[in-house]
Amino acid sequence: MQGIAWNSLPGSRETFRISRVNNYQNYRNLDLPFSLIQEEITPVQTGSRYFDFRYTRIRDRCTVSHFQLRNLLWATSKNDIYYPYRNAILHWCPIQRKSTKALDLEVTGMGFIKASTMSAGHNFIIVGGL
Repeated sequence: MQGIAWNSLPGSRETFRISRVNNYQNYRNLDLPFSLIQEEITPVQTGSRYFDFRYTRIRDRCTVSHFQLRNLLWATSKNDIYYPYRNAILHWCPIQRKSTKALDLEVTGMGFIKASTMSAGHNFIIVGGL
């Protein structure tokens, strides 16, 4: 799924997975015990329909340049979804079932900006990049 060529690496996928589970410490914003955080969370109502998808097949995969980056997918309405792909911000329209370029991130003579954060709404797209 991630496109990792495990057969070309020195260890197996299972070896890397065990190493990650044993050695990786998740990033945490809060130093509160989980039990205190759980007291603040309102449980999600079960048995309800929150979304009713008709068509969601997007050919281009959202390009994320780092696992901790956030706010890179914006749905400004039920028919307007914005996401980074390669050197642009694309607009997905489920009615037309296609993506179009909403913002070009190529900088003349410098290559392109990798989107690291983004906001969309009120006829604006704001992108922060690397």
